[in-house]
Amino acid sequence: MRKSILVAVCFLSMVMSVMAQDTLLVIDKDMAEEKVMVNEKDDKWNEISHNEYAFTYPDHWQVDTSGLMGTTFIALEIPEDDQAEFRENVNLMIQDLKGLEIDLDEFVSLSENQVKQLVTDCEILKNMRSKDQNGEFHTMTYTGKQGIYDMRFEQKYWLINEKAYILTLTSLKEGYEQRPKTGFGVYSSFQLNKSLFK
Repeated sequence: MRKSILVAVCFLSMVMSVMAQDTLLVIDKDMAEEKVMVNEKDDKWNEISHNEYAFTYPDHWQVDTSGLMGTTFIALEIPEDDQAEFRENVNLMIQDLKGLEIDLDEFVSLSENQVKQLVTDCEILKNMRSKDQNGEFHTMTYTGKQGIYDMRFEQKYWLINEKAYILTLTSLKEGYEQRPKTGFGVYSSFQLNKSLFK
C-alpha cells in the first residue's frame, strides 16, 4: 500500500511535467499572494507566497494552482513558437503520509526505484542529501526518455510533519547546458515556509 501511494505520486509528478502543454494561468487568490519583482536584468519576476511555500517566476511563464493532476502548482514557460510541443516547467506535489511511518531514506529509495522502472534509459546524475534554509532534503537529478522526449529532471524531496513535498523541474535534455537557466531559477527560488519546521 505504502509503495503504491508513493509510486503514484512520483509518477504523476513526472507525467504532469511532460504533459503540461496547454495549461492556463490560474491563481487562487485565497491561497496565494502575487507580487511583482524585478531581477538584475530588469525582467519582471512575480512572487507567489502561499501558507506553505513561496517561489518566483518570470513574466514569460505562467502558473496553474488549480490542482491539475494532483499538483499544488505548476509553473510553465510560455513558448515563443506556437508549434512548440514541450514547455519547460516546475511543479510541486504534496503527499499526505499520515500513518505510513515513512522516513526520508525510505521515501528516496522508493522514488529512485520507481524512476529507474518508469523512465526509459534512466541515468541518475546526482543523488544526495543536503540541508539549507528549508531544512533537510534530498536531491535527485536524472535523465531519460518519457514518450518521444529525452528529458532532464531535477527533483527535491522534503518530509515534514508527515507530508512529502516533491518539487520537480522538467527540461529537455538536448541543449540543456546552452539554454538560459530560467527554469532552474524558478526551481531554485522555491522555499518552504519556516513555520512548517516548528
